[in-house]
Amino acid sequence: MPTVKLTDQTNLIEVSISARSAVQAQTRTKALQAAFLDGLAELRTDEAHKREAADRSQIAQLELKVRDAQRRVLAFQGTTGLVSLEQFNNRVGALDALRDREREARTALRREAASARRLAAGLRISVPDARRAMLLKADPLFQSLLTRYAASATDTVDKGALLGPQHGEIVELGARDGALRDAMIARGKELTGLGPETLISFADLR
Repeated sequence: MPTVKLTDQTNLIEVSISARSAVQAQTRTKALQAAFLDGLAELRTDEAHKREAADRSQIAQLELKVRDAQRRVLAFQGTTGLVSLEQFNNRVGALDALRDREREARTALRREAASARRLAAGLRISVPDARRAMLLKADPLFQSLLTRYAASATDTVDKGALLGPQHGEIVELGARDGALRDAMIARGKELTGLGPETLISFADLR
């Protein structure tokens, strides 16, 4: 049997073989070397097979995860209608924009509520009535009719001081005033549901 010695802190292997002659010792050494290399090759092959098997198992697990992810993506697409990352990003962007608009709307609502409370306190009216007054003040059509009615009424008063109430121009101006007043009241009622007298009183808030 050969004597094998490992040299400390090196990769060297020292082998000693005894034989009846130098030739026989050399023959045995070569046979031992061949057997050693065969065994080393076998170990390397076995290690390669083990690594290959481990890699195949890992690849199989990854394939299962990929298929599961694909199923989830398809299910998500079927539920949401999203088919691409760009579309998803667009949806996210649109959602962020809606959230920004919601925050802006909430801020505007708080400002409007504060303005309504201040207006109600200043005019000594209820907050709902103040909100109706603000609605009338913000409506372009109502304000246009109000401005025209106020100008027409002023014109009628000014000319009425010079002309008699039965004068044809005064009668015509009165008819115009009535038409503008009726149109203004109709628009105000459409916006707020208030009656004519209340709307006329709110007209002073311009």
